[in-house]
Amino acid sequence: MNTADNSRNWHTNPIQSLVVYFDNHDEGAIRAARTEERIWKYWEWIHVHLPLMIGITAAGVGVLRVFTGDLALPLPPAERWLLTGSLAICLFSLGLLHRTTISCAGQRPSGGVQSIYRFRTAGIVLVIGIGGGWIPPLGFIVLMALA
Repeated sequence: MNTADNSRNWHTNPIQSLVVYFDNHDEGAIRAARTEERIWKYWEWIHVHLPLMIGITAAGVGVLRVFTGDLALPLPPAERWLLTGSLAICLFSLGLLHRTTISCAGQRPSGGVQSIYRFRTAGIVLVIGIGGGWIPPLGFIVLMALA
């Protein structure tokens, strides 16, 4: 089969689609990390995606619970913590992913100012969750979006 046939039918083979998505045909980056003894950073990068996906899913459930509840009353503690906790997990995971990506590239992790902002924002979101028991649901959502 020639390359013209492969490029035309790449979408019919799911494995080939994954290779195109990850764009690492020769595994050169992973081999280089293995020889430089940085392979654990790739494992860290892969495993930090699990709490990120859990946080995204829980945040979606939290937003759904906010908008299906009574919008005139303050959020109940369980829904407030579901929303703030899941957003904090997302932000913290994104900060770790940023630091891991910088480390995989061979740069110093301390240079990641964006990750520090994400960690700080996760803390702010948790503080809003602690003290936001009196805020109406729409105001709470606005605060989360502004954080």
